Amino acid sequence: MIYLILSILSSTAIFIIFKFLDQYKINAFPVIVYNYLFAAIPGYLLLDQKPGIKEILQADWIYLSVFIGILFIVMFYVIALSSASAGISITTVASKMSVVIPISYSIIVDPLDELSALKLIGILVALVAVFLTI
Repeated sequence: MIYLILSILSSTAIFIIFKFLDQYKINAFPVIVYNYLFAAIPGYLLLDQKPGIKEILQADWIYLSVFIGILFIVMFYVIALSSASAGISITTVASKMSVVIPISYSIIVDPLDELSALKLIGILVALVAVFLTI
């Protein structure tokens, strides 16, 4: 239960911080990039087995991880812009409802997952909720 509470608090804090950045006229992009650096350094230092930089750069997964990292930075920047222009409430609901797209894709692509009436109703209710919120 504590992890759920911490997750809710931290995800809410992100939107509030982005709104404060806009109020104090601070550029969100450098804040996001510095956050990644300040998160990656302790993460690396806390590893039990520390791979070398050469080993990391030669790993098969490096290109995919760099691509995902860039996508995360872009996503957080879009959230910062949206929080500044549309407000925290609309941005929060829209970002939470963005889960509808991967779930829909999973149902279409995964042969073991079938679209039931309950799943379809859930997807439609989520889309209507986003529309009504905006």
